[in-house]
Amino acid sequence: MSEYKFKGYGWSELAECWGLEIKEQPFTASTSDGEMVNLGTIPEKIEKVYQINGTTMKVSLTDVEEVQAEKIKQFIWSNLGNGGFKHPQIRTDILDFLKALIIESKELDYNTPVYEGLLKIDDDHTLATWITFNLEMLWT
Repeated sequence: MSEYKFKGYGWSELAECWGLEIKEQPFTASTSDGEMVNLGTIPEKIEKVYQINGTTMKVSLTDVEEVQAEKIKQFIWSNLGNGGFKHPQIRTDILDFLKALIIESKELDYNTPVYEGLLKIDDDHTLATWITFNLEMLWT
């Protein structure tokens, strides 16, 4: 959380602001004699939990954009307590991001009313819900 300057292009700017990078992981294989050989690197995976009809399903995401989006969502939810955001800067960053989206979307005549509505949400839990459930649609 910093004095990041949002451009209003897309939700991945939140990851940049909060330092949520996709890490490379080693990709190894075992040879016939049991030796581990490094075959290069692969992008980070992240686990996402779904609740479907009372059943919990865990899915390992590998697509870079999906991993990045899930990291943002998990970051937002992990920083939300009973009284709202544990660090007020998170709310400030989200609002600054929305303001940048509004400026960019006005030039493109896009989703400006939606972004302006999100900007007016006072409750942190409600803001977190709307942002995380619609994260991938927040771009110009």
